Amino acid sequence: MKYALLLYSFLIISLLSCNKNAADNSSDAGVAIYTIPPVVFHTSLHDSIPTMTYEALNVGKVLGIKIKNTGGYDARYFTYEADSKAVLKALAESPFDRSCFIADTLCRKITNEELLLIKKSLTATELEAANFFWDTEADSFEVYESIKPPLKHQLLVSKISNRILHRVELI
Repeated sequence: MKYALLLYSFLIISLLSCNKNAADNSSDAGVAIYTIPPVVFHTSLHDSIPTMTYEALNVGKVLGIKIKNTGGYDARYFTYEADSKAVLKALAESPFDRSCFIADTLCRKITNEELLLIKKSLTATELEAANFFWDTEADSFEVYESIKPPLKHQLLVSKISNRILHRVELI
C-alpha cells in the first residue's frame, strides 16, 4: 500500500510538472508548442557532394558544419582555398537526378539581395553556427548558385583571393 501511494504521488507530480511546461509554451489556441532546435554537426565536403565533383575540385580534406533539424532540413557550410573557375566548372558539371523538374547546367550569378532573402529564412542557430558564411563583406565576394537536385549550392567567391565559402543545402 505504501508503494502504491508513492507511485501515485510521483505520477501526480510528474503530470503537474508537464502541465506547467505546456502552459509556458502554449499558443493562443491553448495548444502546447514544442520545438526542437536544429543540431549542428561536423561534416566533410567529401561526404556532402558527389565523388566526381569532389575529385574535380582537388581541394583535399575539407571539414565544415552541418545543420540538421527534425523536419528534414539539412544545410552544410565549408570554407576552402581553390581556383574559382575550377570550382564553378566542377559544380556546373556535377551530376543531378534526371527526373527532376529544375536543374542548372551551370553556376549562375545571384545578387546580394537574393542571398539576403535566403538568410532571412534561416534560424538563429544556423546563422550563429555559419556566421563565417553569412557575416561577410558583400563587396568582397561574388555570389553564385547552382541547383543540382537533391542539392542546392550557394558559393561566395572571393574577389581578391582563392577563398571559397560553400553552402550545400538538401532540397
